[in-house]
Amino acid sequence: GVFNTDIPVFKPGTTTQNRDKCVLIGYNLAKFSFLYEGSRPRSPLNLNHLDAQMRLYENLDISIKNNTIVRLKPFFDDVYSKFLWKKKFKTINISDERGKFVSNLNESKLNIVTYNASTPLQSIYSNIPTIIFLDKRFYSFSNELDYFFRKFEDLGVFFQDDIEAARQVNKIWNNSFDWWYSNEIQDLRVKFCEKF
Repeated sequence: GVFNTDIPVFKPGTTTQNRDKCVLIGYNLAKFSFLYEGSRPRSPLNLNHLDAQMRLYENLDISIKNNTIVRLKPFFDDVYSKFLWKKKFKTINISDERGKFVSNLNESKLNIVTYNASTPLQSIYSNIPTIIFLDKRFYSFSNELDYFFRKFEDLGVFFQDDIEAARQVNKIWNNSFDWWYSNEIQDLRVKFCEKF
């Protein structure tokens, strides 16, 4: 499972003083589909998926937006995704540099994960408050993963609707660590990490 990663685990009781960022981990668009990765949207669905990520960001409270880093995967020197984000949000803070993911996590008081790959696993494992937004129009899950995502949905961690995910971020932002370290979320988190 994810226990073999080199991402540091944030422990309850550790100071949260320097953690003031929201990291929205977005999926990049490829102008052309040139490789097969079965877990991600393809073709015209890419634009719908990007629109949903942008709606989520757009519906964040202004104080959260001002502290949000949109983390794009440094993917084959993609400049197209960054262009589309910057076109819609002129002052957005985008990070797409290789080797910056862990430092982004170290600044984060909340991660918003928007695609299904190793990133949700890494974010949950790191034990930083996490919101997962995966629109079922674009993703399908195994029965086992679906079971966990339903449980996370009940706890306000997993969302299939971008506006609902943004509402949850707005609701928990000021107390994200208290929310995340509830017994219910932590118990499910440990079971999830043991399984995946």
